[in-house]
Amino acid sequence: MNLRHRNPQAYALYDFAKQSKDNKILLPKLATQIVEDETAIDYEKTIKSLFYGVNYSDYLMSLPMGSGKTYVMAALIYLELYFAQNEPDNEIFAHNF
Repeated sequence: MNLRHRNPQAYALYDFAKQSKDNKILLPKLATQIVEDETAIDYEKTIKSLFYGVNYSDYLMSLPMGSGKTYVMAALIYLELYFAQNEPDNEIFAHNF
């Protein structure tokens, strides 16, 4: 039985590690480690740290050009001012832009 059926998380990480760019394997040491001893890695933790270890605000601001960051920021500023106007005594909202 192959790795895909035995351990789907290991297979997903192996597949990611074996991707190539300019004819070079992306993560050759990781791919070799998975093949040699697939039980040595905590796959769920590794995958989460690789793909989900970024907080949302960092992810949002790293969006590519043309994806609408300016509109998102404008909407957030508008909401901040809107709620500040509705609750003038609440210090959570910015009152002095």
